[in-house]
Amino acid sequence: MISSLFNFVILMLEVVLSYSIRKVENKFKEALALPAYVYTIYILLLYVVGNQNEINVVIKDYFDIVGTILNTIVIIYYLFIIKFIEMIKVSKEDKIRTFVRVM
Repeated sequence: MISSLFNFVILMLEVVLSYSIRKVENKFKEALALPAYVYTIYILLLYVVGNQNEINVVIKDYFDIVGTILNTIVIIYYLFIIKFIEMIKVSKEDKIRTFVRVM
């Protein structure tokens, strides 16, 4: 119950954030299709596993934990890590251009 409520709150925060940045230039937008698919599949599987009476509660909790961690990793990768890698590449290219100009 609490995890479902937490998931709903996070989803509403994501909706508000998505609405607030809807007019941002394309070069600043992230490709969030895969994180959205991962989250949707996770929620559907969580619902299916949660409705199985034969599965132990501890197994259900482990499934919830692993799904949450996996979902978080995917979102962090697509929101931040890809941008950091891109910034590092641009920074290295700028240093090379500056070095070539000085010579």
